[in-house]
Amino acid sequence: MFLSPTSRTPIRLVLAGLVVGSVFSAQSTQTLPRGYDSGAGGVGTSLPFNTFAPQKWQWHYDSAQFNALGSILIVDIAIRSQNGASVAAFSFPSVEVVMGSSTTDYSVAGTGTTPGHSSTFSANLTSDQTTVRPAMPWTSGVPAATWISLGLTAPFSYDPSMGNDLVVQIANCGSAVPWGASIFGATGAAGLLGGNSYGGPAACNSLVSSFFNNEYVPIIRITYFEESRLSVAQSGPGIGNILLILSVASSTGYEGFTLLSGNTLAPVGSGFLLGLVPDATTWAILGFPYFPGNPFHFRTTDTGLFPQSPLVGPPGTVSALAGLTFDLVCFMVDVTGAYDSRSNLVRYTFQ
Repeated sequence: MFLSPTSRTPIRLVLAGLVVGSVFSAQSTQTLPRGYDSGAGGVGTSLPFNTFAPQKWQWHYDSAQFNALGSILIVDIAIRSQNGASVAAFSFPSVEVVMGSSTTDYSVAGTGTTPGHSSTFSANLTSDQTTVRPAMPWTSGVPAATWISLGLTAPFSYDPSMGNDLVVQIANCGSAVPWGASIFGATGAAGLLGGNSYGGPAACNSLVSSFFNNEYVPIIRITYFEESRLSVAQSGPGIGNILLILSVASSTGYEGFTLLSGNTLAPVGSGFLLGLVPDATTWAILGFPYFPGNPFHFRTTDTGLFPQSPLVGPPGTVSALAGLTFDLVCFMVDVTGAYDSRSNLVRYTFQ
């Protein structure tokens, strides 16, 4: 078993806490759909926070709406009133927020190759679904023209480059004092807006939606950190060279691994270990010794070597892998041996 040279923390303990206490390179914000940062205009809705009725909703956002090109860690979601209207000192006894990637399309009709959003809530969430805010009271008095945080207690790792959409599921079990103002939302032409809402004011534990808005969705502002971006490339078939790049790396990452798995039958990114389904190769890599330039077990302090610089393998380096498909992902620990960050997952077929 590998032990961190600084803290002697068993790597199995690091892997058990992959979503706890992560630190990433730079904090960013954007709205979903994109382009509504000013909070002006839009179309309002009273649901689910300007009403007394208990209800459950899924706000579904298209993956193409994200500014980031690779994996991100979403640490906050905020919403606001339409046109900066005053919001009451609201009081909701129980609001739960779940986030997950979705293999269904945000639209009602779907794209032809991808089915549209299902009326069954669970069918729109994959195995990465995370309760980012457990059911608990949500209360506040806020001024006009202010983004109001939903108060996430856990982050959510999401990679728009995988092509799966993002679903934010909200269960509101009724209000004592609602907003007194409409929630800021957007509408647009079919297939162009990049978001829809599905749900209904029936019960906060509903299993299915009873209502949908075709090309209307509340606008959210996400706060996120970009995770390290992993890229794999070759010059062409039969050459057997390789270019491995880890960019946008965490500034606090110290030591890391590049994990591989040939178990690629599951949908991309759906595995339980950093998105991959581990095989014998994966577990073996965790026991690889560190040495400068080792792409499987590296340190970020190795000047001029991977991951500071791309790994360039000359022709023939990976010829034996031609025709085989692997999932690849990097993760890093900090100087104390605690989990620090991960990259996007890449599914690559060698040529």
